[in-house]
Parts: sequence; C-alpha cells; structure tokens
Amino acid sequence: MRWMSFLVLFTSLTGSLVSYPTQTTNPCVGSMLQKDRDAAVGKNPVSIVVGDFNKDGQPDVAVANSGSDDVSILLGVSNNGFAAATSFAVGGSPRALAAADFNADGVVDLVVANSLSNNISILLGDGKGGFRTANTYPVGTEPVSVVVADFNKDGKLDVATANAKSSDISLLSGDGHGGFAAATNLRVGLGPFSVTAGDLDADGNVDLATANSRSNNISLLLGDGTGRFAAAVNYAAETSPAAIAITDFNNDNKSDLVVANFGSDDLSLMLGDQDGSLRAARSYPVGERPQNVAVGDFNADGRPDLAVANQDSGNVTILLGGAAGRLGATSSFSVGTGPLSVTINDFNEDGKADLAVANYNSNSISILKGDGKGDFGKAVDYPVESGPRFVAVGDFNGDGHTDLVVPAFLSRSIAILLGTGSGTFGKAMSFPVGAEPVGLAIGDFNSDGNADVVTANSRTGNLSLLLGDGKGGAGKPILLPAELGARAIATGDFNADGKLDLAIANDGPNNVSVMLGDGKGGFIRSKPFSVGSRPLWIIASDLNSDGKLDLVTANTKSGTVSILLGDGKGGFGVAQGFVAGATSGSVAAGDFNGDKLTDLVVTNYGSESVSVLFGDGRGSFAAARSFHAGRNPYGLVLADLDGDGRQDVAVANATSGDVSVFLGDAKGGFAPATNYAVGSYPRAIAVIDFTRAGKPDLAIANSGSNKVAIMLNSCH
Repeated sequence: MRWMSFLVLFTSLTGSLVSYPTQTTNPCVGSMLQKDRDAAVGKNPVSIVVGDFNKDGQPDVAVANSGSDDVSILLGVSNNGFAAATSFAVGGSPRALAAADFNADGVVDLVVANSLSNNISILLGDGKGGFRTANTYPVGTEPVSVVVADFNKDGKLDVATANAKSSDISLLSGDGHGGFAAATNLRVGLGPFSVTAGDLDADGNVDLATANSRSNNISLLLGDGTGRFAAAVNYAAETSPAAIAITDFNNDNKSDLVVANFGSDDLSLMLGDQDGSLRAARSYPVGERPQNVAVGDFNADGRPDLAVANQDSGNVTILLGGAAGRLGATSSFSVGTGPLSVTINDFNEDGKADLAVANYNSNSISILKGDGKGDFGKAVDYPVESGPRFVAVGDFNGDGHTDLVVPAFLSRSIAILLGTGSGTFGKAMSFPVGAEPVGLAIGDFNSDGNADVVTANSRTGNLSLLLGDGKGGAGKPILLPAELGARAIATGDFNADGKLDLAIANDGPNNVSVMLGDGKGGFIRSKPFSVGSRPLWIIASDLNSDGKLDLVTANTKSGTVSILLGDGKGGFGVAQGFVAGATSGSVAAGDFNGDKLTDLVVTNYGSESVSVLFGDGRGSFAAARSFHAGRNPYGLVLADLDGDGRQDVAVANATSGDVSVFLGDAKGGFAPATNYAVGSYPRAIAVIDFTRAGKPDLAIANSGSNKVAIMLNSCH
C-alpha cells in the first residue's frame, strides 16, 4: 500500500503559510464529569433512554419505573435542565425500555419490557412529548431487557426481549405500523438479564447476545437475515453477568463484547473474531454490583470508553479505552442511590458526552456533564458566518481555480470564498438566503455559463436561488416554494431535456420533491415521492444501469437508505428501503469492489460507523457491511486519496472533531480508519485538488467554530 498522509495548513488571510502534520488527540486529563442535578421521576426507576420526544431539537429522557408501573417523560429545556416529569401507564413492573420509530411517522416511540405481566408495551409518540395508550404483546416469563433491530431485513423494526425466568429470548416482528406479530422464543443460558443486537460474524445479518446471570455465561445467536437464528453458543463469563454491549474495542472491524458482572464487581471484555466466535475474557474491576454498561467516547480520542452504573456503591465507573482493545484508567463519580441504568447524550449541546443515570432507591435520575478533555491538531481556518453545516466547491469567478461556498445555518446566509489556486482562499463574501439553510447545490440553472447556487431553507420551507454573475458574486435570492423541513438537494437532468432539475429531501413529511428546470432559472414542482423516516441527505446516480438517473436518500430516523428508480421522464418508482445503520446521516455512490456496478456508502451518526452496501446493477443492494469511524460521523466524500486506483472514503466526525480516512482494498472493504484532527464539530466535507498537484485535497465545514478547514494531501 502506498503511504498517504495529509498536511494541514495554518494560513492568515494575508497569505503567509506554515505547514504542520496533523496530530492525534491527547489522553483526557483532569476531571471529565461533574455532578449537575437530580430530577424526580416515578417509583423505583430501573431503566433510562434518551430521545427527542417533542421534536424541539432538545434531548429528552424516558425512565421505566418498576414500582409505579409507568414511564416518566422528562422534556429537555434550553437551560440544560428538564421540565417536570409526566407519566404514562405500562404493564406490571417495567424493567427495560428502548426508543425507536415503530410506525415510520418520524416520531419517537417507546417499547417497554414488563417483568411482572410478562409482556411488552408499545407507546406510540404524538410528537409533542405525549404518547398514546400502550398496546401490549405477550413474551416469555419475566422480561428484563429489550433491544430493537431489523432481524428479517424487511425494513421494519423488530423487538427482542431477554426473559429471566423462562431463560429464553422472545422475538416479535414489526409490521411497520406500530404493531407486532406473536412472539417466537429461542433458548439461551439460565437467567438472561440483558440482550443486545449487532453483526457479530460480519455477514451483514443481525445477531443476538445475552448475558445470563444464573449460568454465568454469554449466549451468542447468529442470525440468517430472515428472522431466524442458529442455536445459542455459550461462552464463560464471571459471576452473575447482568448487562452486555457490543462495539469494536480494538478497531479491527470485528464486533467485541463487554459484560458487567453483578456478582464479581467487574467487567469482562471479550474480543471477537470474524466468524462470530469470542476470545477468552479479560476482566476489569468496577464499583459494587454493576448493573448496566454504556459505550461512548468521553475523551474524544476515537476509542470506545465505558460507563458502568454500580448499584450498591451509588456511583458510575468510567473506563477509558486504550490500545489493542484494552481498557485504561478508571474513575468513579457519585450519583443517586441505587443506580441501575446509564445512558449517554450531549444534553447541553457542547459537543461533549454527558451521562444520565436512573437511581432506583432515590427515585431520581442524575445528569453528569462531560468536559470532553482532549487536544486537537491545527488546521487552515477561514472564518465564515455562524453555523456552517455544509461545504461545496465550484468556480464562481471563471478563473479556473476552485472556490468554496458554505451555508451559514444561524446567520441566514451563504459565504463564498474565492480560491487562489495554491490552496488558500480570500476573505468570505456573504449573501443572504432564507432561514436555516442546511442544504446546498451548485449548477448553471439559467444557462448563462455561470455557476449558480440554490439552498434548502429548512425553517421557511423554501429554496433560495442565487444566480451567479461570473465574477464571484450573486444577485438577490429568488425564493422557490418547497416543503417544510427541506434538508438536502441533488441536481441532475431527470427528464432528459438537457436542463438541470432539482430533487429535495424533506425531513418533515418524509418525502422527496422533484422540481423540473426550464433552463431559465425557473422550476416546475411535481408530486412528492415518499421515502424513509427523516431523510437528511440525497444523491442522484444511475443505480440500475438503464441510463436514467435514480435517487437515494439517507434516512436518519429509520436508519435506512431509500432507492427511487427514475423513469427518465421526471418520475420515480415506489421507494425501496435497505437497512444501513443507526441514525444514517449521509450517502454517496461509487464502485468499491471493482465490478462496475454502483455501490453505496452511508455514514451512521448513532452507531459511529460507515456502512457499505454493494449493488447488483438492478437497483437492489446486499446487506450492509460496517466499519468503525469517529464519534458521530456525518458528511462524507469519495476519492482516490492514496493514488492506488481504488476509491477511498473520508468522513467528517462531528463530536470527535476529526476526519476519518478509510483506504479501500481490492475486495470492496476498507482498512481501519486513520483520523485527522480538523476543528470544532465538523459537519460536512468536500474534495477537490486545490493546489493542482494531481492529489485530492479536503475542505471541512466546522460548525462549532464557524470556520472551514483545508487539508492538503501529501500522498507519497
């Protein structure tokens, strides 16, 4: 493999240049978490999840209360706190819950495992923080854990519960409308206390793992993608394993397991192999009676860290991930009495992971704010307006040099930065558009030979068209009607008339709007086409090799991509959905395995991964293969970054403040990511040869610092 690296440039706007190699982040120093506050909930809270239940952009909390047979909802408010709890009745002695969109309406719903009534409760959300009356479905005896995934690849979410008394797993297939088929049960070890789902053998199918508290072992059940599972294979753990989680601890693109052992006051870390088998466990001490474990990156070093809720010691233990799949130093933080569950979110929106803990005995939740300690390398920075979330490239002044355009989310404008051809840029010029521009496309929409810009304004539900003057400037914005929640734009000639058209992904109504261009700067809207839940990204490509442009959306709520095959006349067929990963953020098309067929690559914001879906040339795709990225990956680009003739992938990781570069191999896979620090909260990325050196360079929009970082390729 050829050696490939990047140089980041620190450049003043006067043009002086100094180059520095990028640096990895330093280990966390000092206190990472601070106790913030406790919030009252129902009686004996045992499980906690986070979601946006009223669609206001603030993280909310749901808590299962085993003593009062209900779920408490605490809606987040802008001062980093929570409103008073409201309660919704469920079954007898709820022990676990999960949040997902079961009826594909773009609203977060809940599933609750009720240990005394031996059923699950489905609460469908109303989008305002409330829930309909619960529907119940029988499962095995004493369900104490629940997980949500698509086990049969039908694009609809299914549910699995771990049933402690009957020592089995109950599987319930979802119908996509919030209903579920009757449960089928699978035997596991004795007293399963926790269940989790993931692809353990890298075959693209969802597998299951349980922590069995009475038989002191782990059960693995490998799925075949049709909803069926092989017989359980068991692996020894320590005493009374109570919780289990899946992640890639040693960055080898294989799933590993971590288990919290209630009886021996420790964690078991078991590294996985490609066939789904596990190596012998390595143990790490934690607090007294650990009940729950959560995975996150608390020091922004790109390695998985762990948070463990310790029931008897009334604290949370933090274990920082180290090299080669080992865990490093531990620290503990006091919470309420009898903590049983811990979850991770950025509650104060500072880009750092915080914790929420459910305290069984004190009937409260504890919020601990993270400080995200960690250093970042320097990059070339160019100030723009407030809230850059996207970056694109074009030649706006006709000088043959690459320029940048960045929509500014908070200041209702776009910034154009004219390039010099040497990798540097002039001062940003600002042009007004609509409210909250989040998507942008470039093209010659009025056939005058100049580059124009169109933005998707999510709050005002319209588009702003700025016609370029060929000198780097643009005229007053022309407003075009669109849907509320317009988020992303793709361009192409969808009706084969030689004129550029638009396709807009709308995350409110969960559809795609097509606007056919007249070549004079005008557009005609056609009927919308339904896609998955909350489409945030859209691209146009020929997926079935018929010479007609098709559309692909990345749907964040449903964790899918939607495929709309074009008819060449401006129309599209009914969407087909393919599972990508948790909270899909963006999508790109390329040929990764050299078969001359179009494949897809998707960033998964929630699972901190990149998924590759290989195309069959007919518009269908194989099950996704996942590769570990940085924390909260969002934007991505494709390019041959190391000059070996294969497509590579670069991903902007919002919360870890870096870019992950995946170098492609000859089989359609990728080497483990190399990370490059770029700045604060990078959301979008573009690729171009800024210096005309024959090497693709990168431009990254840093939403947290209102700057654009330039990374020059120094491939040798």
